[in-house]
Amino acid sequence: METDFLSSLKSKDTDILVLEEPSTGFGFPDLVVLVYEKRIADLWSCYRNQLTNDDLRLLYYLNVNKKAKCLESLTFETGHTLKAINTSINRLMNANLIRTTLDGRLKAKPLKELFFLQEIISIEAKITDWKGAIQQTENNSTFSSKSFSLFPSSLVSKNIITAFKSRNLGLISFDEDYIIQQRPTRRPIPSSFQSWIFNEYAGREVYGRQTK
Repeated sequence: METDFLSSLKSKDTDILVLEEPSTGFGFPDLVVLVYEKRIADLWSCYRNQLTNDDLRLLYYLNVNKKAKCLESLTFETGHTLKAINTSINRLMNANLIRTTLDGRLKAKPLKELFFLQEIISIEAKITDWKGAIQQTENNSTFSSKSFSLFPSSLVSKNIITAFKSRNLGLISFDEDYIIQQRPTRRPIPSSFQSWIFNEYAGREVYGRQTK
């Protein structure tokens, strides 16, 4: 699979990280492949490594809402205290991820300066339970750009392929070779907070390699 499928995801501008059974909040997909832009190495910093999940949730919130927000709006809309919001803002400012507008409100930097994953590809491997695989593959699609199930070729039938196609999910069969039986609909990312968590993982992993 490394040769036939994963290697095809690399390019002169991208590379991949493969995670085995990461926790996602919806279970533990067997594989999650992160296709990241190599420029992430030049734009990451030690300050970004210091961000907590609360900081990232605030960044996610500002990115999703697009409009600049004042402190009062952020405390009311997120339910966090002013002290907690200010702590997160300081760390996000140090990491150069947010900016202030002329009237003092807060706004996330453009997405291209924050998010460096081109693809998040989840793969759920099953030997027999294809109905359970569909459910998990649908769950994985909430954070993935492409979500697949992986079955032995002997399990795959026309009805199963149709079931995956009707849900816009991907299906890969394997025997001696790996064959994409059904390509999923590509979903834009980031699509959820979990997408951002994978983005942070990729950045910290690449940055860590550089600083060793």
